[in-house]
Amino acid sequence: MKSLQTIKKEVLKLNKTTQPIDPDIFDLLVGLRAFNIPTQGSCFGHKERAWTFPFADIRANDSHILYDDYSKKMVKIKKTWIRENVAIQKKLIDLLTEFYNTRKVEYKYRISLHTMIDWAWVRLKCTGADLLLDMPLKTFKKELLIYQNEMKTFGSFLINKYQNA
Repeated sequence: MKSLQTIKKEVLKLNKTTQPIDPDIFDLLVGLRAFNIPTQGSCFGHKERAWTFPFADIRANDSHILYDDYSKKMVKIKKTWIRENVAIQKKLIDLLTEFYNTRKVEYKYRISLHTMIDWAWVRLKCTGADLLLDMPLKTFKKELLIYQNEMKTFGSFLINKYQNA
């Protein structure tokens, strides 16, 4: 089992090779990676940017996938990769089920999986996060804090679960 410090270093390394990681979503990404759940992008949510809600995009490494190649060999590779993504989804569903087993949270604030494309990619975000898009600023700020807190709480849950395993 990797140390939490090693996982944090891996996430920090990602921060240097991809887009910068919002510091407030860092623990969620560490927690996900602790359970071998790969993230490909994330945001903590901002009114002034395109992504107004907190999220983490999740899929297996796709650097070996040629999306426009439909040869028999590539189709076989894609099917294997899709199965990897489905296995990741199952792991996430199990973790979210455990997380919400004892928590009473209004449905729109609950974290859920949102399929992004037919390759079994998912976006982890709160169910009602899209509602933030058209809210007046005052309401938006209040609601965003609730969505952000839910993601932070899930990140803490994952880290604690990993440390106590």
